[in-house]
Amino acid sequence: MNATDKRMQPGILSETGFLAGGETVRGVIEQDARTLKELGVTHVQFADRLEALFGYATLAAEDGNDRSSIDDLELQLHSWMGYQMCPFFVGDERLVSSWCGKGSRDLVITDAKRGLSASVPELAIHMIRDHSFFQGSTPYRVDPRSIAELLTLRPGVRYTPVFEEVPFWGTRVARGLSFFQKRRKKNVIERRGEELYLIAIRPEELPEELDGAELKVRRPGVYEMRKLSRRRLISAPT
Repeated sequence: MNATDKRMQPGILSETGFLAGGETVRGVIEQDARTLKELGVTHVQFADRLEALFGYATLAAEDGNDRSSIDDLELQLHSWMGYQMCPFFVGDERLVSSWCGKGSRDLVITDAKRGLSASVPELAIHMIRDHSFFQGSTPYRVDPRSIAELLTLRPGVRYTPVFEEVPFWGTRVARGLSFFQKRRKKNVIERRGEELYLIAIRPEELPEELDGAELKVRRPGVYEMRKLSRRRLISAPT
């Protein structure tokens, strides 16, 4: 058992782990590769289709809906506090720069007509696409055969989704208003290089967009913000 196999055991990087006892990364990948060959589909097709479904669910969540549907599939998105890092990281696990992938959400995909359902972790998209790893015999395994049936994956079909980059102001530091700040009547916005210093007295009066980026502040407070971007789904083949 090598170092990667060891850190994929239960209780190391996650409670359930990425491998069951006696399994190895190489063994799991080779076994799933044989299944993919039998099915006539690739790991990239899996990753593309799953990424598109997460994209559809994310669009619905932005409108306040944790449940949505596309074609015959019902989607339910669950978000968790914190991230699960990819176990194939290189370097110091304490440094985010060492992580090659991460995820903080699960997507439950259901085809009620056929009585099929599965829960897929967001991290699976990266692990399948970049490492051809569907996980071992754990609760979070993305079984190629059952998922291919659920998603009706077909040989030779491109499922590559199209995304756009959406800029937004992300909060770095936030704290409550002081006694004197509470006595102000107007919001204060200061630009400090690439950062934004914001004293939100009346959040409802703030613009929805500033410098071409979304600005969403719900509560009064003092914020230090930086312009970031997130990916938003535009379209995807089915």
